[in-house]
Amino acid sequence: MNLFIVGAMRCGTTSFSEMLNSHQDIYGPPIKEPHYFSDPLPKEFLDRSRFFTISGYFKNTFPKPLHSAQIFEPELYSKLYSLATHQKYLVDASTSYLHEPNSAKRIKEYNPSAKIIILTRDPLERAFSHYTMNLGLGRERKSFTAVMKRELELYKQGKLPWYSYLNMSCYQKPIQIYKNFFRDVLVISLEGLTENTAKELEKVAQFLAISRFPFFSFPHLNEGRSFKSQKIFYLLKKLGLKDWFSRYIDPKIKKQIIRRVSSKTKTPMYLLAKLRSELEEVSRHKNKKTLNPQNRTKKSPNLKGGTGASQ
Repeated sequence: MNLFIVGAMRCGTTSFSEMLNSHQDIYGPPIKEPHYFSDPLPKEFLDRSRFFTISGYFKNTFPKPLHSAQIFEPELYSKLYSLATHQKYLVDASTSYLHEPNSAKRIKEYNPSAKIIILTRDPLERAFSHYTMNLGLGRERKSFTAVMKRELELYKQGKLPWYSYLNMSCYQKPIQIYKNFFRDVLVISLEGLTENTAKELEKVAQFLAISRFPFFSFPHLNEGRSFKSQKIFYLLKKLGLKDWFSRYIDPKIKKQIIRRVSSKTKTPMYLLAKLRSELEEVSRHKNKKTLNPQNRTKKSPNLKGGTGASQ
């Protein structure tokens, strides 16, 4: 593998990967995020169904598309790319690689000539998107205010885990690590891809030395859904009933049920003014060399002040 889209999570990597995979010179594997070069991922980051095994996937359903899993065996990682033919680039788009502490070094040892692409996003918007995704997956039940208060405390204590909402919105240090390890690193923003798709993709084409991409607008894939009864959904997830539901309910019926009990309506981000100010200060400090001035967090358009949500 010689092209890595290493993150960040919730910065448009799914849509971006789909655009790359459509190019004749780029091969994207059936599993978009194999996370092969990361340590075993915590369930807060990757929580597969109790019925899923990577060996079972390769035995029974490969090459059926799968968004994310973790592969540990070298032979299975190689098999993931076994259907590639003439393509110049074989891409691994695992979003854990940007912040997981050992990934950059392992990729360097695997292929020191690999090209690296990193996507960034307004830090608080990314954190909130990450949070709402976890709500939709049944991994989270507290309010965004409560979660960010706790993470800010852990940040001040130096105990914030790499997979936290706040830490994964800090790009400067991990980007510098990749630039220290690799000669070819391209950093682009989700805002740039959305607002000027053709121009940003031209940068990508030049970076990879391939022909132009035929895209003029950025698709919005992998958008999350919010459940109308979030606490009940969280409880079902904790009891393990969600796995049984996914295993035994017909996919078409499952999709209909999910549409009835969830919504794609975008929920605004509510934060106390003081908390918002503290988070923005951390963001400015941790991202001062990685975000363009116009993309630095001031007052996010999806951000609302107020007295905060329930704890």
